[in-house]
Amino acid sequence: VKVTLSTSPKVGGGGLKRKYKAIEFHLHWGVEGVPLYFPGSEHSIDGEKQAMELHVVHIREDVSNLTEAKKNADGVAVLAFFIKVEEENKNYVTLINELENIRYKGKTLLLMEPLPLSSLLPPEEDLGKYYRYEGSLTTPDCYEGVTWTVFEKPIELSVSQISQFSTVHFDGKNSTHMVENFRPVQLLNERKVYWSSASTLLPTAKVLTLVLILTYILSSL
Repeated sequence: VKVTLSTSPKVGGGGLKRKYKAIEFHLHWGVEGVPLYFPGSEHSIDGEKQAMELHVVHIREDVSNLTEAKKNADGVAVLAFFIKVEEENKNYVTLINELENIRYKGKTLLLMEPLPLSSLLPPEEDLGKYYRYEGSLTTPDCYEGVTWTVFEKPIELSVSQISQFSTVHFDGKNSTHMVENFRPVQLLNERKVYWSSASTLLPTAKVLTLVLILTYILSSL
């Protein structure tokens, strides 16, 4: 489930070496169980995962598309948000209602009711705590040039809302419902993970020092 953006909000500062513009967002999720929803986030903090994960994909502001961005060692930046099971989130009603129009592979909805991207994210005042590392895309071709920013504050959706994402299918009619569409957690492979609020080494995540606040975060949303 991917949403292509009609505008290009930008992000910069906070240790990023340049400004990036948003082009799309997509989601990863697990599978519904009883009584809980089995986690489907691609990241974990201290081994704990959440039900879903939202990725807002950005490319360098001086390129026109993802293909061009991949020609650079620092071509892509992704903002990642955990989604946890809580109460219903009315800001997601419009998006979730459109899932029935894209149930099968290749289905595209050309226009959706206007929806500010910022309404789908945690409040701006909760975006000051995040993790940062250099990694790759989590889908083929797993391009290695991605600056990841993983926010601590999760988005909240109800179990009913989360389960609606599993009504879409991997392929055509009668195909398997789309569940567990996430990449398993990978080894750090000596990558350094930074925490925006840390002034000392965090032993559980091997995290280093202080990262400056994102000064332009999600401007123009």
